[in-house]
Amino acid sequence: MGNNWYEILGGVLIVLSSLVGEQMKRMWKVGFYAFFLVVALVYTGIGIHMRRQADSKEAVAHMSASRNGTHEQHTQNV
Repeated sequence: MGNNWYEILGGVLIVLSSLVGEQMKRMWKVGFYAFFLVVALVYTGIGIHMRRQADSKEAVAHMSASRNGTHEQHTQNV
């Protein structure tokens, strides 16, 4: 899942957060809260997954650089 979808989902979450504060029938309100909770959990899960992917790619690049003897160059560039 790309970074663009994550940002779009964040925008949807902002809109939903304003909707759950509106006056509406109890059943609608419960439904909006449940939907908001699901979207928030999905948003959080995607964020965690993207961070782990980035950390993993950085670790692989660091290991590859140290194997090639370019560890000193890599750390100087960072």
